[in-house]
Amino acid sequence: MISSPGALYDMKMKLRFGLLLVMALLLCCPTTDAKNKKDKKKYQKKEVVAAQVTPAASEQPLTITAPDKQIYGEWTVVKLDKRQLPEGVHAYFYLDFAGGNKVYGNTGCNDLNATFALTDDNITFKDFVLTSRTCHSSTEKSFLKALNDCRKYTVTAVDGVGYLHLLSSKGSELMVLKRQNFDFLAGAWRVNQIGEENVDLKDIKLIIDPVMHTLHGNTGCNIINGYIHIDPLANQDFSVQFEDIRSSQYHCPNINDETNLLIALELTTACRRINAGRVALLDRQGNTLVILDRINLR
Repeated sequence: MISSPGALYDMKMKLRFGLLLVMALLLCCPTTDAKNKKDKKKYQKKEVVAAQVTPAASEQPLTITAPDKQIYGEWTVVKLDKRQLPEGVHAYFYLDFAGGNKVYGNTGCNDLNATFALTDDNITFKDFVLTSRTCHSSTEKSFLKALNDCRKYTVTAVDGVGYLHLLSSKGSELMVLKRQNFDFLAGAWRVNQIGEENVDLKDIKLIIDPVMHTLHGNTGCNIINGYIHIDPLANQDFSVQFEDIRSSQYHCPNINDETNLLIALELTTACRRINAGRVALLDRQGNTLVILDRINLR
């Protein structure tokens, strides 16, 4: 029994203090369930969705049924003894079936002439004749040894780019050469599109000769002439540049298409075959600069 108001007041204060202490403990020290929920939220792993990646094109073996059509032309060396060529070294050869199985090329230093014999998947090189420049690279020695030891060959392709693999009699790879066949670019073309704009004038035409490395054309007003530079060692496949383009320089009432075309040709670094009748000219980033449609001038 509480006998005085002072004692009653003390009792109330003690109860209030005890209640505050319990509330403080609850706030500072969460229960085990609450702590587990907090930890679970903190350390729960997030589900990661892998981005969809387009697989790179792989080399596909080609069946050789007509060598004079499938492996003729110029081949650039990309590997010797399973190693890349030194930067800036351009070694190549041209297989000439029409000229009696002749070989023309360059060893990375000297010009080369030779002959080759081919039966099924067997190939041999002989009758080597070289110019007499002094070389300070081992590329020529390795190049000639690979040709001398070559007995077999295979051909593969990646996105239209051909690779010729020269092998020893035991099947060891001696040399890999690359060919970017620009035959699809040869001929007469109407300029269908410049950038994203369609070209209405049907008189804007180009005639491209990748063998002679020449360009002729009509811009709808002026006649243009220029040269084509094909770089087999460029990072872009089907690398092509239009150089030293000259115009007849007539003054035209509407010269926008001509100006845009000349700028696009100057920016071109590669080409791409869209289909049998259409080709795209591309810039260094792979953007389309010009669309060409094949025409017959006859």
